[in-house]
Amino acid sequence: MPVVSMRNFMNHIGTANDSFRQNASSLNNIILLLGGNAQNSPNNRNINNRTAENIEGEIHGLPVDKLLKYQTALVYLGNALNIDSFARPTNYNMAFHGFELQWYQFRDPTHGLIRIDNARYIFKHQFTFDSTNGDVNTFTHCLTREHVWYPTARAYDPPFNQLLSRVPQSFFMPQNGSQSASVTDDHSTFNPDYIVRRPLTMGRTIDIRQRYQYKQPGRQWQNIPGASYILKKGVRWGVSGDPCFFFSKQNYAPENPNAYHFEVEIALGNAPLATLNRLPSRGATSHNSMNRQREIRVIADGS
Repeated sequence: MPVVSMRNFMNHIGTANDSFRQNASSLNNIILLLGGNAQNSPNNRNINNRTAENIEGEIHGLPVDKLLKYQTALVYLGNALNIDSFARPTNYNMAFHGFELQWYQFRDPTHGLIRIDNARYIFKHQFTFDSTNGDVNTFTHCLTREHVWYPTARAYDPPFNQLLSRVPQSFFMPQNGSQSASVTDDHSTFNPDYIVRRPLTMGRTIDIRQRYQYKQPGRQWQNIPGASYILKKGVRWGVSGDPCFFFSKQNYAPENPNAYHFEVEIALGNAPLATLNRLPSRGATSHNSMNRQREIRVIADGS
């Protein structure tokens, strides 16, 4: 159980404010949760997890000027109780910002080295949030990541083929530093013509869960409250009556009440002449192509 020295904590407060009056201070509830500062009270306070969580909640509600004024005292308290930050992300927003095609090379056993100019379909999103203390600079130096997992199916189950067999069932996307509480999130998929299983299995969908997390330097990863989504991809009959691959991203309602819906369809044609076999050799420069530009239909743009 963590131990807080009340004497050390109050000394830090006194250094910041030599005329400190507890009853009139925004720190009053924190001091009371620590057991008060009555004369002749014991110095060392054993703090259980529930009390530590309540203290953390009080810190998150402090005005920015008080956070700065009593920073030394709060850092001492945070280190003792493993409080990860002086605020929590809040009022998060997800927005679709555009689409991009990227090229890719692979070596086919029949056709040799092949370059596909529209190999990766990238859907760009921007994830932003505010701070519970009103100052987004609190998160300027924090790390962000997304946890992605497949709760009920594997990435290469029908309607997809073995080219996705190396996708792990639970993984964390690379850590990135947030910039002014803004995170760029690029979801991508290979050209659907090359990853769907033939013959096509219409109506099959794979669900994928996604949760955003953050951490302050030297602290533990924390879920951004409510920032939880469900991704879906599959093969179905499209709005034009043709077979298509679809990808969607929606809020995961049990954890995220903020409605969000992004969805696209990519038309599928006949099976390609060849399928991906293995990655190209290092330094390969051939530009032979098997490009198959397909119609992309936006069903819901997230607005």
